[in-house]
Parts: sequence; structure tokens; C-alpha cells
Amino acid sequence: MPDSQFKFFTCYHHLKVSKLDDSVVDLLRFNGKTLYQTNGALWRGKQARVVKGDGASEIYVGWMFIDELKHQWAALSAKDAGWMNVETTNVNAEDGIEKRQQVKSKQRLSTSYVYDAEFAVYDVKGFDIVLGKRWIRDINRRYQIGHDSNELWISDKLLEEREHGQVHYLPGQRPLDIDEGMVEQVNSLASTSYGRQSMKTYLTAC
Repeated sequence: MPDSQFKFFTCYHHLKVSKLDDSVVDLLRFNGKTLYQTNGALWRGKQARVVKGDGASEIYVGWMFIDELKHQWAALSAKDAGWMNVETTNVNAEDGIEKRQQVKSKQRLSTSYVYDAEFAVYDVKGFDIVLGKRWIRDINRRYQIGHDSNELWISDKLLEEREHGQVHYLPGQRPLDIDEGMVEQVNSLASTSYGRQSMKTYLTAC
């Protein structure tokens, strides 16, 4: 195995957590926009489903989303970046070693905030862009989250110096309503001993 192996963690339980009642806990999600250049050097943007991925150690963009951009004449190319060991908290999912590829990309998360970085390419159900530990490290000591209101503020400077810099406001999406069928399914599962154990794991996995 090449020396450039990169360990990559993600969590398959973190997209939406259903409690034992009819409420839903969502991660901090944004209506983002991916900025890209066409082969004719024009700048364009495509709506992206973005999530702050607390269970992910990387920042990444889905292969399917990259393919959609290429169909819109985006001048994107993935480059090889060694290997990654994909590990999840799902005991029923097999961990494995995969080729690691990266794409240079810009993500607009508000009218004033753009995140420019190299994203690992990896598909995750429900999202186009996942901002994991690397993003949090890049904005370390410069952000504040209102978890009750799903809002995020990022300062150009450290929080203790923010009076002297610009503060970007990123409103997150509100939790989605879930249909009655999903509530019945969750409650039915929770009524069994296996279901109670599964739900416990589900809530604490990430």
C-alpha cells in the first residue's frame, strides 16, 4: 500500500436522527452554491446541498455532483491523492480502502462567505458537499454556532478580535418535517428490544 494512505472517517448515521417520539434532530445544513468555471472561463454557480459533517474527518464532494457539473461544462478534474481507509460506525457496513481523489472547488455558503479548498471525492446519501473536521480546523476560533436556531457566524479574525474584521452570517436550514409513516416506523422499531438498542446506537453514533 502506498505511503500516502489517508485515513478517512464518515458516519452513515448522521444524516437525520429520529428520536423515539415524533421530533427530528438534523445537522447544520445549508443551501450552498458551488462556484465553477466553464471551459470558456466563465464563472457559474450550481445549488448544492451542504452539511456540517460532525462525523466526517474530511471535506468532500460527491461523484454524482461532480458529474452534474461536468455536464454543465465545468472545467473540473479530479487528481489522485493516494489512498483512504473508509471507516464508518455502522457495524453492518464493510470498511475498505479506496483510491483518494481530490477536486479543487469553491463553496459559497452566504452572500459574503466562500470556502475555497481541495475536496475529497466521495458520495454520501442526501448531500452534495460535506464540511467535516478539516473545515472546522480551518475556521478554528473564528466561528460561533447557535445550535437551537441552526445559525453559524464566521469571523475573518479570531473571535476575540472580531470587532476589527468582517463577520459572515450563515443561516442553516430548519429541521424538516417528517411524515406520519416514518413516525410509525420509528415507534414500531423502538417497541422491540433490538429497536431500543439500535436507536440508542443511532442517537450516539456521531
